[in-house]
Amino acid sequence: MPSVVNGENVILYKTAGGVDTVFGAATNCTFDVSVDQVEVTSQTSAYFREYKIDVAGWTVNCDGLISLTGYSYKDMLDSQLAKSTIGIKFSIFDGTTTVLITGNAIINSLSITGPNNNTSTYSVSLTGVGAYTIT
Repeated sequence: MPSVVNGENVILYKTAGGVDTVFGAATNCTFDVSVDQVEVTSQTSAYFREYKIDVAGWTVNCDGLISLTGYSYKDMLDSQLAKSTIGIKFSIFDGTTTVLITGNAIINSLSITGPNNNTSTYSVSLTGVGAYTIT
């Protein structure tokens, strides 16, 4: 039976100066990568669709509880307001090995919710700048 990775073993970090800081109280993290394709169908393909790989891009989405420690909501707002690129690491631990997806990203959107008599939450979307690496 294949082993599975538990959600708590998928962690998003902000990296700066060799220091990794966990995104504040993250409860859900998603890494998405996509590749655009250009159709190159021609007579030589007997008019069956063929594609050429074109531009690639990646995004990270994270939801969490509002936290005052780690990479907090205020830090996220400061980074977004400064329009600065941040280094991130997306860590996946399978119980034996840790895989790190590393790259630079910008905060594309940030949503903060503060329901009355309930826990405050945030959602952040990051867009990768350049290629990511896997180690």
